[in-house]
Amino acid sequence: MTKPQRSNTRRHLVIRPAVRGDAVTIAALARELSAFQNEPTDRLTAAVVRRDFFGRSPAVRVLIAELDGQPAGYATLTPAYESSAAERGCYLGDLYVTAAARARGVGRALLAAAASSASTLGATFLWWCSKAWNVEAHAFYRKLGVKEEPVMAHALTSSRFAALAAEGATLSAPRHRRTDPRAGRRTGRRAQQ
Repeated sequence: MTKPQRSNTRRHLVIRPAVRGDAVTIAALARELSAFQNEPTDRLTAAVVRRDFFGRSPAVRVLIAELDGQPAGYATLTPAYESSAAERGCYLGDLYVTAAARARGVGRALLAAAASSASTLGATFLWWCSKAWNVEAHAFYRKLGVKEEPVMAHALTSSRFAALAAEGATLSAPRHRRTDPRAGRRTGRRAQQ
């Protein structure tokens, strides 16, 4: 019995910041990730990616992995802050590598690029969550030397989020007029009339 021969062809891996023109690709990769995690696959459309990832106030930084010129995965980063450590960091919202590109260094390269991108924001850490059943991902993360913590994630969504937000709006303090300490006068629109 002969062993299968490994190809000596070097694969070309590129990790780059995503651009608006990647919206269709990002949406397709996100659908694959959602399907893999048994979550809804119809919410993150290319139009939503354009609006939320590349609009006036981008919600995330996105990195794209390309292996031999083909999309191989993506990662999203959102700034975070850990008050107990007094440190800036980034939350890794999505980390996805296509099935065809797994075990080829793409995940590690995406995480390394995410860490580098986060460091440009002054971040000193990345944090993320993973599904309890995704033991392959857990093993991969452990090889990186991650610190694991028993955490229970909580999400307030949809109508329950809206109800709590409405409740909070009624509790917000009214805006007070400020006094200009240099002149002892009130500032604001009424004060200027």
